[in-house]
Amino acid sequence: MLLVGSIAASFVDRLGAPTLLVFLGLGMLLGEDGPGGIQFDNATLARDAGTVALMVILLEGGLLAERSEVMRALGPAGLLASAGVLVTGGVVALAAHAAIGLGWTTALLLGAAVSSTDAAAVFAALRGSHVRRSVAAVLEAESGLNDPFAALLVIGLVQWSTSDFGTGDGLLLLVRQAGLGALGGLAIGAAGVWLLRRLPLPSAGLAPVITVAIALAGAVGVSALDGSGLLAAYLIGLVIGDARIPHAAVVRGFLQGAAWLAQLGLFVLLGLLVTPSRVLDGGPAPILVAVALVLVARPLAVFLCATPFGLSLREQGFLAWAGLRGGVPIVLATFPVAAGVPGAGRVFDAVFFVVVLSVAAQGLTMRWAARSLGLIEPHPVPRLAEMDSATLSTLHSELLELRAEDLGILPGTLVRDAELPGAAIIVAIRRDQQIVRPRGSSALAFDDHLYLLVASGRLSEVQRALDLVETPDAPHSGVNAPFSG
Repeated sequence: MLLVGSIAASFVDRLGAPTLLVFLGLGMLLGEDGPGGIQFDNATLARDAGTVALMVILLEGGLLAERSEVMRALGPAGLLASAGVLVTGGVVALAAHAAIGLGWTTALLLGAAVSSTDAAAVFAALRGSHVRRSVAAVLEAESGLNDPFAALLVIGLVQWSTSDFGTGDGLLLLVRQAGLGALGGLAIGAAGVWLLRRLPLPSAGLAPVITVAIALAGAVGVSALDGSGLLAAYLIGLVIGDARIPHAAVVRGFLQGAAWLAQLGLFVLLGLLVTPSRVLDGGPAPILVAVALVLVARPLAVFLCATPFGLSLREQGFLAWAGLRGGVPIVLATFPVAAGVPGAGRVFDAVFFVVVLSVAAQGLTMRWAARSLGLIEPHPVPRLAEMDSATLSTLHSELLELRAEDLGILPGTLVRDAELPGAAIIVAIRRDQQIVRPRGSSALAFDDHLYLLVASGRLSEVQRALDLVETPDAPHSGVNAPFSG
């Protein structure tokens, strides 16, 4: 499943198509209507596993986001993630009531479920698309922030339909979910940064494991206190990603792989849960709901929320078209099913149908829409280089960290006069926890740490040079492990 899904995703992504359709299709092929014939109807398991997968996806989204861009986009993104969700959910509920004939409770549940854009779909679609960063940042921040608000609406509606739940209870739920999610996410993120900076790790590979453990433990803990674990996961990622932590490149690479694994598992699980033959029994009415979502609800929400911040009509048009739905609405649709809400099965089937149609239409044309609206960056955006140990190995090079005195270099020696073994090149100097850019005229100081780029075949020359040097406090100096982050 992993092999087929990953290979298929790599080809589909080149065509600009959303990979979640591949994963959903794989799940349906494995399901009861497909050749796999697997019987799976555990909505509670799908809800819980889906929520954890979304936490990993949101953690990765926050970790890779630029905090400065998120802060600049916070106005329109925050309004879209709150008021925009309400507008979208309300319009879709009206369409579902009129087109499908759902009762108001189930229609509102359907509207609330599809009111949120999908972080995984948006992050994947924007990656490598060269969409203007000011617009892409709004989409990314919105997709990270609106999941908790949509989940709040669904949870509130589920409680309203299954128990005595009034307006006061709803306001209390909003304050508790948003407040605990925000405060918990920021506090846990800051605590995680403190721990990662001070914990002596025997291997760089432990850094991403601890990062994921901190985030999941924190997000689940916030959820246990009736806060928004999804919001907490996104904010934890945002705080850790903005900080200078050891082995940051290793953490980012690991989280990208973990997020892909979470996406694949999530969408395959949701594909297993759906029964395509039952979805089609509802007739073409869900198509009208999808049309209302894409052409009425989303554009109206964008217009109302983005206009006050001066976004142009072209930018608003792209934001409206690029509001991809995906796994989040389907996961939210499992909440009423797991709670036993009457008519929840129809809501789940309709949500699945709407998501597939909207993603197929919008996802396949998203890059075309950006080009047509003139929102592609005129010049390539600089990409952060991932110079980890694996990348350096493919370049037949290693990055070493050594003290200047380990090489017998005296304090005051100029960089251009330093005799370095193995034709090593000084690429950076660490002095008192600060990075100093090396110049030929730079004088090396006592206890400077040098980052040396050395050809892999000449490492032995560096080791021989170290063996010839005797230092008072480091008589057995040796080459540090290759730099890995």
